[in-house]
Amino acid sequence: MTDGKRTKGPPCIKGFYIPQYYHISQGEFNIGAAPRSGSTSLYFLVKKLGVSAVELTEAPDTAVCIIRDPIKRIASAYILLAEGINSRDPVTNFKTIGRPPFEETIDAVLDDDGEEWFNAKIGNSAHAFAWQPQSELYSKVKNPIWIRLEGIGKIHGLTLPHSNKTIEEKPTVTYRLDELNEFYAEDIRLWNAAPTTTGERNG
Repeated sequence: MTDGKRTKGPPCIKGFYIPQYYHISQGEFNIGAAPRSGSTSLYFLVKKLGVSAVELTEAPDTAVCIIRDPIKRIASAYILLAEGINSRDPVTNFKTIGRPPFEETIDAVLDDDGEEWFNAKIGNSAHAFAWQPQSELYSKVKNPIWIRLEGIGKIHGLTLPHSNKTIEEKPTVTYRLDELNEFYAEDIRLWNAAPTTTGERNG
């Protein structure tokens, strides 16, 4: 990664590309999903489709790109930080076991330490990119066709399953919210403009 953007296609962690891209022959289209933006749901859709879906190892020129409300996404990313991780209290310097404060996570993202923070907390995982703006993660797609995850309908006639739903209540985002809105401004713009249904199924 250079300046927070891919330089040679999506990174691959434990066999999963980020974002994950697939070519779906049923409708002849490419589709991608980023961590905490429907990637698990897309993975299970692909498993269901079987041979009619092929994983791509490079970002395609044109793809349906699933985009999630970035403020809800960062709250969802926070839930990935396991309860048993080690943290250090910034005031007392005592080491504690448990999820760090949400505010500390937001500070890391806004103070340009998001990648290091998530890697340190959850290790070498595709979810270490769950904080990064989706517009950056999809930046290698020359012609993105955006579709909103929230309320998503048909994608070229196909229904995305709702997989990996978080049961745990996510935190309400109020801390440094104006700065988060600025940080994710492009994601917010794209999300607001994105439809919930796209394409027509062929045949």
